[in-house]
Parts: sequence; C-alpha cells; structure tokens
Amino acid sequence: MFCALGVRGTGRTMSRRIAAHFGSMAAIRAADADTLAGVDGIGTEKARVIAAELVELAPLLDKLQAQQVGTQVTEPQKPAADGTGTSATSSKKVSGVWVSERCPA
Repeated sequence: MFCALGVRGTGRTMSRRIAAHFGSMAAIRAADADTLAGVDGIGTEKARVIAAELVELAPLLDKLQAQQVGTQVTEPQKPAADGTGTSATSSKKVSGVWVSERCPA
C-alpha cells in the first residue's frame, strides 16, 4: 500500500516487510522513525523519510481508515527465510491489504 501512496523507498517487498513487522496500519502510524528503523532493510535515513511521509499522508490515511481500507490486523511476523519479511501464509493476507500489485518488488 505504501508504494501506491507514493511513499518513497517502499516497493512491494518493503511494504510487505513493514506490514508483517507491525501487523496493523494503526501500529505503523504510531511508530516513530526509530521504531521503523527496526524493520529489516530500513535504515535510519529511510525510516525518517517514511515517518515524515506518513505524517503528511495522515488526512488521506484517516479517510481510508473511515472506509475500513487496510484496517485488517494480523500478528506481527518474523522475517521469512526468503528475505521478503513475510511468511508464505501471511504474505497472501498482508498483500491483499497493504500492497498494490503495481508496485515494484
């Protein structure tokens, strides 16, 4: 979902990692840059960019939440052995909620 919203540095794979790490959009929105930096593949600089862009997107994210888009909650997942950050079972569930298939991997 993040790459579809234009959040820099978030392709399909990174969106899946973020979603799997936090489990819900509410948890992602509550995360600060230091917390985002804890996601596999996100350094401190990228975490700052993502956090700032999520703040800028707050009005749009509020509208999406009001329409119950992306409100499904899943248990946070440990990174998978394939490096995608999601397991085979959570990948399907997460990608249906968080990731646009138009986003680059």
